Amino acid sequence: PGYESYTPSPGTATSITLELPLRDPEDVDYGTPGTDVATNVNFYNRTKATPTVTTKVIDDEGDINSPVVTSITLGESVRDTVTVTGINGFAPTGTVDFFVSDDGGSSWTEFDSDVALTPDTGSATAVSAIYTPDHADTYYFRAEYDPGADPNYLAAGSSDFDEPLTVGKADSTTTTKLIPDDGDINSPVVTSITLGDGVKDTVTVTGLGGSFPMPSNGVEFQVVLPGEDPNNESDWDYFDGENLDGAGQAISDTYTPLTTGQYYFRAVYLGDLNYKSSKSGNTAEPLTVDPRS
Repeated sequence: PGYESYTPSPGTATSITLELPLRDPEDVDYGTPGTDVATNVNFYNRTKATPTVTTKVIDDEGDINSPVVTSITLGESVRDTVTVTGINGFAPTGTVDFFVSDDGGSSWTEFDSDVALTPDTGSATAVSAIYTPDHADTYYFRAEYDPGADPNYLAAGSSDFDEPLTVGKADSTTTTKLIPDDGDINSPVVTSITLGDGVKDTVTVTGLGGSFPMPSNGVEFQVVLPGEDPNNESDWDYFDGENLDGAGQAISDTYTPLTTGQYYFRAVYLGDLNYKSSKSGNTAEPLTVDPRS
């Protein structure tokens, strides 16, 4: 009499024959006399299970319990979260890799890897590092579970399109400055001229800065003539259109007033894929045109 322990190897079905000792009628330790016993006992080690992987994009300051985020503005950030759910109360162990796509799922970029799971009852969770989109677009996120040495579970991943995130355009700022007609972007501002002289308007459009894209596309230069109201949109007249350079700047063609009096200038940025349109102040660029002596 006695016992031995046996642990089946993972992923196989194992049949074990146990030969139990004869029940001796004279041995009171065996209880009531009976027949000889020999029993085959089959042990089955189940195949590893596939866990369920669910994901959720959250605010960059959130945690696993934060509400889902589906849209942000360029310049803001998010985190991805994952819950790996097992079976029969066995919490999966291992790590998770996080991926993002900005081309509709055609290609994926890993932005955080080997994030250890935190076990819970029957499941385990992880939160990614912060991810900051670098342009306005629709992004998709997914996570891949790596069980490592976990004896119970297979590798698994979330769906490619469970986590869409819309990144909207950021605000832009448009500032302007009148300069002499022979000046450049660095010339001092001009606030008055004599009738017959000309001026140019300059514009600088700023975005988020840093590693984010510069504002691009076109600007319109506009003017309000003497006697008209700069706060009335219908009083603004277009006099030139230019494209921004790589620094987000542009200079208009020369504008030569035809009468004396008070003029106002402004620039309207038309926006691009990453930035909303904006305009300079209606009264930020006054110009007094004096009579010629």
